[in-house]
Amino acid sequence: MDKYCQHQKICNGGKRSVETSGNASTDSLYNLRSLGAVLRNSSESSLKEKVLLRVGEETETVSKVVLCSRSPVFARMFENDTREVKENVVTVTDIKMPALKLLVSFLYTGKLSNCDFDTLCDLYYASDKYDVAELRQICVDLIIRQISMKNIHSVMKLAFSHNDEMLKSTVMALIATNIETWFSTNEWINLINDEPKIAAEVLNFFNF
Repeated sequence: MDKYCQHQKICNGGKRSVETSGNASTDSLYNLRSLGAVLRNSSESSLKEKVLLRVGEETETVSKVVLCSRSPVFARMFENDTREVKENVVTVTDIKMPALKLLVSFLYTGKLSNCDFDTLCDLYYASDKYDVAELRQICVDLIIRQISMKNIHSVMKLAFSHNDEMLKSTVMALIATNIETWFSTNEWINLINDEPKIAAEVLNFFNF
């Protein structure tokens, strides 16, 4: 196992929320201190290693030390004898580059830059996939602040596909306040057609 993978626990020892304000928060400083500990305890050769994240024709370069210390999923990936380990290239097929760039930026800084709602949902997916718990919680908080009847379909699919109880309860509460109109909308029809299992859970929740 590489030394930078051994030190991932320094950054992932506890679940912490990170402020998204422009000022340096206590938690973002905690993240920087944790990252500093990893950098100090990594070998000089490992500090120079880079990983190329590829999405289609686009690429994003990231320090392997940073990647492994901040994401347990990437750490496990580079512990094994895989193609990614040999080539230091990870091909990502299910995440768009804007979201991936935001994730990489967060790994370095502990802060999330402003983004539109669709990118925020993509980032939620990415943070959950790569087990970046602090970023995932930030995404949940921001999604909840912005959820509306216009985007509830997208949030509902996220909530149920990731089994996120906080998002589920928020979605259901919003539907409950609009229950007379929700079940006659195109969004409801699309949900039945696209995600029948989720539609069934919604009906079950309201005892229909």
